[in-house]
Amino acid sequence: SGEAEGGTNNELTMANVGGMFVVLVVGCCAAFLVAILEFLWNCRKIAVERKCKQDLGRYSGGPFGSANTHQHLSMVDLLHGFYVSLIQSGSKMSYPGQILFLLLSCFILLPSCPALPDVIPIGGVFHPESNDHQDVAFQYAVERINMDSYLLPHSRLERHIANVSFVDSFTTGKRGNSKEAVVCNADIVLEDSKEMGLEVNSEKTKYMISQRTQIGDVCDLMEVGVTAVFGPESDRSKGIVRSICDTLEIPNLQTNWRGSLKLDAPCQLNMHPDPDAIALALVDVLKFLSWKSFAIVYESNEGLMRLQEVFKSRDKLSAKISVYQLSMDGDHRSLFKDIHDSTQTHILLDCATDNIMHILRQAKEVDMFGDYENYFITSLDAHTLDFSEFEHLQTNVTFLRLIDPNSPEVINAVNDWVHGEREYGRVLNIRPETVRVEAALMYDAVNLFAKAITQLDNNNPYRSDTAQL
Repeated sequence: SGEAEGGTNNELTMANVGGMFVVLVVGCCAAFLVAILEFLWNCRKIAVERKCKQDLGRYSGGPFGSANTHQHLSMVDLLHGFYVSLIQSGSKMSYPGQILFLLLSCFILLPSCPALPDVIPIGGVFHPESNDHQDVAFQYAVERINMDSYLLPHSRLERHIANVSFVDSFTTGKRGNSKEAVVCNADIVLEDSKEMGLEVNSEKTKYMISQRTQIGDVCDLMEVGVTAVFGPESDRSKGIVRSICDTLEIPNLQTNWRGSLKLDAPCQLNMHPDPDAIALALVDVLKFLSWKSFAIVYESNEGLMRLQEVFKSRDKLSAKISVYQLSMDGDHRSLFKDIHDSTQTHILLDCATDNIMHILRQAKEVDMFGDYENYFITSLDAHTLDFSEFEHLQTNVTFLRLIDPNSPEVINAVNDWVHGEREYGRVLNIRPETVRVEAALMYDAVNLFAKAITQLDNNNPYRSDTAQL
């Protein structure tokens, strides 16, 4: 037996099994805390999802969203909502449990506090002599975003505008209204020019003055602390802006056509449709027209870049192509006479939108805009022109259009621009049919920026949606 062998059998007392109960109690407490944390997290997740869906529903009604004032949801409101959800679920908590609930709620909700500042300054660089209304679209896009309850609910955008000359800043490009700034920049550049052996009135000297003045305009925006710069349109100006934004790592959103899909700067975003996509669309239209031969009339080397895909698709089109360049002096009648003598009746015209009517009038003067001629215009803003003076002719004119003037979003946006300018005592001569692509893209760029930082502030990855206009 056990006793004969000298062994003893001890009974299982509390001292022997007490550790098991300690482990059990600690495990239950840990499970209780985990359950509370999981419950609070699910409540917070459901509340955020419901709020986002409701706000998205309000925002989808138009390009500017709801016009209601900001709905600030405080920490106390969130805690109260979680507590009510807990009571409605039928759970009962003791006073120590309620205190623990509030402490854990504060710990969970602290990361969800708004991280954006109350005021977010953004800058726009525009050209006063341009008639594309980009500055108007920029101004009222900012105003309507500030009235929206979903986009930047706890912040507002503050716009700052710098007006620079489209081509040359020697006379019109100055910082604000300070003439001394231009004089100062001019004196500095003139001294540099003399040291370089350049003439005082040379074009290169004036260009240097233009560059220095435009740099001052952009630097004024940087001193304000802008978080993004929109524009400009001019090729001369956008290089300066792109370089400064790249150095300071500030986003630069542009809306004009770009000749290459490769970005020159990591902080640049171009809203214009891809050049290759537009080129392929031109080829598709030419296939639909089934022209066996046609003449390409272009204005600049940039036009040849836009038409590269057309030249590459020559075999697919099975068409004979002849190429003509518009004259620099503005008299194109001799060019159209040559086309007339070649018995060509199909013309692919690539030129600036503002020059289209002038070119077509000259073509009409030499009988190249009659009943047998067909024109395909590559400008995306050709729909904004008034062709009523040619309506008695049977000439077929084809062009592409990106903006639907019958869209409610476009109509509401234009009405907002017109009424807003009227309140300032200004008259804006624009209709949904005359909205240019750059103005619509500028509006979309501001909304894209607001949506992106709103979703980033909510710790959600940004996903680009369809453009508004």
